[in-house]
Amino acid sequence: HLDRVAGTQEYLDLAKKFRPDGMESQLVELIISGPNDNAKSDAAELLLQTKNGAEMISALLHSEDQEKASKACQTLGLLGNEPARNLLNKLVQSPDTSFETQKQALVGLAKNGAGQNAILELVTDNQFPSEMRLFAGGLLARSNNENIRERASRLLPQPKQKNAAPLAPIDQLAGMK
Repeated sequence: HLDRVAGTQEYLDLAKKFRPDGMESQLVELIISGPNDNAKSDAAELLLQTKNGAEMISALLHSEDQEKASKACQTLGLLGNEPARNLLNKLVQSPDTSFETQKQALVGLAKNGAGQNAILELVTDNQFPSEMRLFAGGLLARSNNENIRERASRLLPQPKQKNAAPLAPIDQLAGMK
């Protein structure tokens, strides 16, 4: 029956309940191309609970296929738990990570307060890549937490306009015509 419902929410519900052997590859597929964000984050959470789950997600994050790596970053950002944050943190810090994957990892971290604090901790500890400072500052400037926005403005200042008003975050500027 599991093979018939592979790739669906029903598969996830059954996998959570019965934990069948060999479910890991199906969970990896769901992380990348699940039917919705809930299914993707449920698959990631379940995979992280398996013996080799963190290694499998790490391999996905370091994939040569940029789209797969980006989708995995987005899913971990949605999940937002400590194991997911740790994986995204390592990506941000790794000099071997492509710029695009680092960017997606930052977007994932910035989706929740704990991830936003993790970004600011990396900056404070001088473990944050300098080429990502402007982008991270822009993401954190839009946090719904005033404390985060204030710390980010001190640690990751954004460029100023002639009238000393801060420029819009870089990702918003890029979208302007």
